Amino acid sequence: MSDSEEDYMSEAVLNGLQDVRPGVSKNRHHRRELDLYSRAEASHDRMKAQPTRAELEKRKRDEALAKPIGEESKGFALLAKMGYKPGMSLGKQPEARIEPLELQFKADRGGLGHAAEEEGFTKERIEMHMKEMKEKADQQHILLEEYRKRKRTNVDVRQVIGDILKMRKACQELDVQNGLDLPTVSWHWPIYKDRTGEIHQEPTSSKRRFIKPMPDEKDDDVEIKYIYANGKEATADEKLDELDEDELSDRLFSLTMYLRETHLYCHFCGAKYETVEELKEQCAGDSREAHDE
Repeated sequence: MSDSEEDYMSEAVLNGLQDVRPGVSKNRHHRRELDLYSRAEASHDRMKAQPTRAELEKRKRDEALAKPIGEESKGFALLAKMGYKPGMSLGKQPEARIEPLELQFKADRGGLGHAAEEEGFTKERIEMHMKEMKEKADQQHILLEEYRKRKRTNVDVRQVIGDILKMRKACQELDVQNGLDLPTVSWHWPIYKDRTGEIHQEPTSSKRRFIKPMPDEKDDDVEIKYIYANGKEATADEKLDELDEDELSDRLFSLTMYLRETHLYCHFCGAKYETVEELKEQCAGDSREAHDE
């Protein structure tokens, strides 16, 4: 820098600059408005700092309640005659009340006891609602259990009938392998009806042993013949779907035990065992439930 050039940071240059304060108005009217606004803000802050009437009343009330009853009080004099001393509890028990009962002040326009009554009604309504919800839930649970039971019963009946039909065929096959021409129990083998000498797969009820002939038939009554698959005569078979659950269970048990004891065969395993010991060791049991576990 040459000597002829003046340093812009020198004191002479800085003193020559105009003192301008940003944000500060030079207008008199504007300054007056700012002054009024600041006074209003200060007054508002002072008002906020002052306690409200309710706060003053509470403060005075707490101060009055915190003071012990003076000896000049007639009530205190009466207690003193009965042996009461300042700091003692009221009553014989040492944990009896020492502090006076707290005063409850109402802040609303409800009458005396109105809040407690409303609270009781609200509680009662809630209890009634909860009771109704519980009853509905219990009823739904009962209906659901009944539905599941009916569904399970229907499924079980169909399953039992299916097992009986399969076990009858297995019983016939195994008995024939052992040289039997007729079953040990009449219904242990499948039974068919035959009117024309042909074998039909449709079993019929004993109640329908005779059927009404067609119009072009000359015989008054035509007797239905029941046979086994080998042509041997059989007794009338009953429809399994017309038997009750107890009868179906008895037939299932009879076939199960016959196949196990006579042929060492388990329908639920689908296997024929060589020895009794092998059947006992490898078979889960004599029921479907035992095999499903």
